[in-house]
Amino acid sequence: MRTHYELWLQAAATPGFNKVGDNHTTLESAYTAAGYPNPDDWTWANTDHINRVVKAESRRDDNTWLVAPVKVPDNDADRVALATELALEYGQTDGDHHKTWVIDQMLRALTGDRYPEVIAEYRAGEDGPDTYAWDEGTAP
Repeated sequence: MRTHYELWLQAAATPGFNKVGDNHTTLESAYTAAGYPNPDDWTWANTDHINRVVKAESRRDDNTWLVAPVKVPDNDADRVALATELALEYGQTDGDHHKTWVIDQMLRALTGDRYPEVIAEYRAGEDGPDTYAWDEGTAP
């Protein structure tokens, strides 16, 4: 199983974070893309979430940059291992919105690149492509 890194930006005076660009194969590449290649410019956040959650941050010019590790399965055994890890780690978190997130993350792990296609097929129905809704939930 590989790890890729997502880069997120919260611009000054803007609520929430927005994903910036494609995933990076190294932490150093993500740092460089944010414009702060020196690891000393970054502070490790106090979290241990598996997917899409902050691991490092840099505060400069009133902007906050985040780098989030994303586990990328290489084969079916990795997919099952990641889905199982998500279920065991977060499946008992209180709140329907968090359980919905766990289900969505497990489906992403199990379907891989086919995830958008699987969701589109699910959403399609007798009334067109948006017959059914798919909720991604909220990370715990």
